[in-house]
Amino acid sequence: MVNEIHFDSMGYGEKLFWVASNPQAMTFAYARLKMHHAAAKLQMSRIWEAVGQAQTQDPAPVTSPDFLECERVKRDRIYSEIHFYFIAVTGCANMLKLLTQDEEFLPARKVLSQSQQWLEHYQSGRNTFEHFGDRLQGQKEAHRVKEHSAPGAGPRRTLLGFENGDYLHSNERWGVTESSLERLDNIVTDVTAEIHAIVDTLATQQ
Repeated sequence: MVNEIHFDSMGYGEKLFWVASNPQAMTFAYARLKMHHAAAKLQMSRIWEAVGQAQTQDPAPVTSPDFLECERVKRDRIYSEIHFYFIAVTGCANMLKLLTQDEEFLPARKVLSQSQQWLEHYQSGRNTFEHFGDRLQGQKEAHRVKEHSAPGAGPRRTLLGFENGDYLHSNERWGVTESSLERLDNIVTDVTAEIHAIVDTLATQQ
């Protein structure tokens, strides 16, 4: 064990190296969690920047041959940013799972388990982008796109949609507003706080 005074001056990413049973994996996951969390924050701002530009940009005249293409470009920018937000959330989920996999971090795993369903929902949202082709009509995963009804409309299948701050696919929704990011922030904060407490306890036992 390193000198106690020196240990106390370390960040928790460094402390993990000295107390975890799998130090390399833990220090990597701790650093990578910070990267994915920062990426999620960046992507949230980029989503709403894209939405704002789509709303304020002068549209091409409806009669213009470029109208549909201009609208597609606006939508695609929004969907691209949402996709990368889902990737960042999934990255956070994967690193939190890695950080809590060892028995000494079981209390942190229990904290994470309370949000596992929410995180898995966003992981499935990422899959709607990355396995999109398999879900088209006639493809092997087409059954995943459920038929559903909307007020004032008949049954339909939704491959892509964006409505009231939600990304839509099939009969499911994923929030991509600040409340979604706040939920992620709280998960990361709660789980890492538990990890920090465990690290401090383990340090006193060495």
